[in-house]
Amino acid sequence: MISLADWQRQFQQGVLYRQPPTALAGTATVSAGRRFEVYAGAYRLRLTEALKANYPVLHQALGDEQFDRLALAYLEAHPSVSSNIRWFGDRLDDFVRLHDELLSHPALADLIRLEWALCCAFDAPDRKILDGTHVAQIPAGSWPELVFELHPSVHLITLHWGVETLWHTTKAAHEEQQEPVPAPHLTLVWRQQLHTHFRSLDNSEATLLLELSQGGCFARICELAADLSHDEATPLAVGLLQRWLQDQLLTGCRFPAEGVSFP
Repeated sequence: MISLADWQRQFQQGVLYRQPPTALAGTATVSAGRRFEVYAGAYRLRLTEALKANYPVLHQALGDEQFDRLALAYLEAHPSVSSNIRWFGDRLDDFVRLHDELLSHPALADLIRLEWALCCAFDAPDRKILDGTHVAQIPAGSWPELVFELHPSVHLITLHWGVETLWHTTKAAHEEQQEPVPAPHLTLVWRQQLHTHFRSLDNSEATLLLELSQGGCFARICELAADLSHDEATPLAVGLLQRWLQDQLLTGCRFPAEGVSFP
């Protein structure tokens, strides 16, 4: 007799590949295949709904029929491997770049990247926020070697289309939507308390924030600011630092040479 564990494995594989286990019995009125299809169909329906929950704006942009086609094609290529359904869809960005025929517009691949970053930002662990009071206590002589730490929710994503406007108009269900235009840029995604945010970055902020994210010290950030705007280097660096503090992007800072973290 087949063990329970073996039966469960067979059933799971059958659901994944739509192949009813040989041991599955039918009834006088319902075949084994038809009985099994209830489970196989429900599995795909549930994961399609999970994908809609993770990509609600993409769902609105594509509509039910086209989104369902995308979801089923993705599911066949990448069955769920996590016990937490929340993470289903983590490879959708890579998948659509190989199967762009499933999208009605190439900009929607960027929309996928944006929505997934928002999901990850929302679920990121929390940290105590660095504020201006803490920064004001840092000795002036320590600033050149100072390295700021970003909140775990911060994501910097490269986009090739201006999809931020598409995200807003689609989410607001505007009937008239402007077609996205090619616009390579960096977009910042982060969370403040329980609310996620995003905004596109200009070249100056993108350059400095990338350096900060890679562990660049404040002296290096000022050097880059001077390269970008020699006459306005100090206002640029200080102004962006103030904005990052206001946006709650920073959780602390450290002095690598001294092995000290602050606060």
